[in-house]
Amino acid sequence: MNAFPNYPSSANMSSIDKLSIRGIRSFSPGRDESIDFNQPLTVILGANGCGKTTIIECLKISCTGLLPPGARSGQTFVHDPKIRGDVEVKGSVRLRFTSRAGQTMVVQRTYRLQQKKNAVTFAAMDGVIRMVNEHGEKVSMNHKCSDLDKHIPSLLGVSKAVLDSVIFCHQEDSNWPLQEGKVLKSRFDDIFESARYTKALEAIRKLKLDRTSQGKDLKRDLDVINEQVKRARELEEQLEVRQTKLEALKLDQNAMSDNIDALERNAVDATHDLAESRSLHAELVQKDNGLASMLQEIQRNYRVNPEFKEMSESTAQLTELLANYDVIVATNNRQVEMIESQESQLQTTQATINEKVVNLRVNKGLLLKAIERLRTAAKARAELACDMGRKHAFGSFPSLSTSQEQRQFWARFQEALLDKETALKTMEQDSTKVQDQWNSTINKLETQVNQYTLQIDHKNAEIADVQKEEAKVVAFLQGHQRSASESTSSQRELSQLEAKLAELEAKLQASKDSHATSRLRDETVAIDKELNSLSFDLKIAQDKVNVLRGFEKEESVLEHSRRDVCARKAGVHENLTDPKFAQLLPHQPTEASLDQDVNTLEALAETCKRTIHESHDALRRCEAQATELNLKKQQEENTVSKLRKELDQLELGPMHELQQIFSAYQLLQPETAVAQLETMYMETKDKTVSRKNAVMFLKTY
Repeated sequence: MNAFPNYPSSANMSSIDKLSIRGIRSFSPGRDESIDFNQPLTVILGANGCGKTTIIECLKISCTGLLPPGARSGQTFVHDPKIRGDVEVKGSVRLRFTSRAGQTMVVQRTYRLQQKKNAVTFAAMDGVIRMVNEHGEKVSMNHKCSDLDKHIPSLLGVSKAVLDSVIFCHQEDSNWPLQEGKVLKSRFDDIFESARYTKALEAIRKLKLDRTSQGKDLKRDLDVINEQVKRARELEEQLEVRQTKLEALKLDQNAMSDNIDALERNAVDATHDLAESRSLHAELVQKDNGLASMLQEIQRNYRVNPEFKEMSESTAQLTELLANYDVIVATNNRQVEMIESQESQLQTTQATINEKVVNLRVNKGLLLKAIERLRTAAKARAELACDMGRKHAFGSFPSLSTSQEQRQFWARFQEALLDKETALKTMEQDSTKVQDQWNSTINKLETQVNQYTLQIDHKNAEIADVQKEEAKVVAFLQGHQRSASESTSSQRELSQLEAKLAELEAKLQASKDSHATSRLRDETVAIDKELNSLSFDLKIAQDKVNVLRGFEKEESVLEHSRRDVCARKAGVHENLTDPKFAQLLPHQPTEASLDQDVNTLEALAETCKRTIHESHDALRRCEAQATELNLKKQQEENTVSKLRKELDQLELGPMHELQQIFSAYQLLQPETAVAQLETMYMETKDKTVSRKNAVMFLKTY
């Protein structure tokens, strides 16, 4: 019996009102089980296993979040999924309590237990706290489990250690006051929270030491500051003396500044006059130098340039020439412009020619590379043709340089290819015929083997029946002998019985010769009863003898079956002596070697199939080589046609323009055409420069 006290709630006391449990321990996860706690005390009474301890555990886990001892990390705390037959079970504990502030609150904790393939997983979900705020509205707040474990004890006004070790102490952990000293001290420290006071005292002691050290440091700083203050006062006195001197110096400075301003204004005026004089002097010197250099240039031109000569015209002519100077200059300008335009045209022509020369050189390089590739391809083609000619025996073609050799090679290659295709088709037809023959032969053999197997089974069944009849006869004869030895009848009956015995022995011997089997052994008991009755009734014995005479018909049937089997065996031997088998097999087939011969025929059929497949593969390889040669030939023809087109374009395009330029300037050798054009360009440029000099001279003088 467990008891949990609930004291009357007051302004500073908390209480527990109601507890609801679902899916915990043996409580069903399908419905809620609740308990109300009355005032001032609630007594929980019940038999063992009814859930008293579970209620205390639920109260403890609601307030502190601690699982009970032996819960295996919560796996045994939640209802077992195996018992319910589910993969997952959720358990919840809902507690309504009144906080220390007198506010009614509800805390709910939810747990989940999942049954996986090899293990069981326990998980604690987020908790929920519900309350009514000051406006009368219901408020719900989700908290993590760790936050909830801190909030609930503070709302109840009881520490977590008191809830765990005193109020909700589990019965398995109730003997903790008897534990060793260290553990007990730790428990009491947690309950009375003495660790907080110890930590506070330690913090105060450390703070005192820190404050003492700070006081010593501040005292040293104060001494230093006093020295600095004393030094500052001395500096202030010196500063006052210096400020007095500074005021006197400022008065002197103001007086001197006025004088300096007047002198600066005079200096600026003088500097301005000096700059004007220097600029005039520099301009004069520059003009003198220009006139001197112009005079020297004119004199040098007269001395050096033969074109500059003293004019022999009269003054009137010179005056007229000077009057027409503008017209002459305009004419010369037009000539200069014409020369410049011709020069620009020649430069443009030269640039075009240079560009075309570069393009021609590039095209020449490309053509050389293409020719080299063609030579390499032709060499490879010739080697391939020689290899194919030697391999397939249709001639050797070492070079293939002429179209006649190429046509001859292609014709022979086509002939060889047709021969190969014809041979391959012949081989395919032959292999198809052989395969059909093999298939028909194998089918016949399989049919005969199946027929013989059925006949052998039938004969075995008949032999088994005969053996059973033989057993019956033996049993009957043995019974007859016993009845004959025990009979007290007359000599006539004895002689009849002996005759019947001899007849039965003959039948027995005949039955033994007919290979009868064990079916009659199963009827031994019934025949023994009939033989025992023969000793008392001769008529019944005579009837039995008549029955035994009926075995003669069965013997005749058995003999007929034997002859049939022998005839069929003879037919099989005749089939096995067929000359077709002698052609296909290394030896004459026999009945004993029939299975081995069938395997040999199947192996021969597989060999024929492989030969056919190899022939098909050879044909495909020949076709692939032919296709590859056709592609190479087509590529070479495309390359030749492309090069011919490029050559035609060169003849129609840049080559035609170059020929026109060469014919216009009478350039006969293409190799020296560029040098001749450059020489013509330089001569034209020199003429243009000389004309420009003449125009400049005319403009100057």
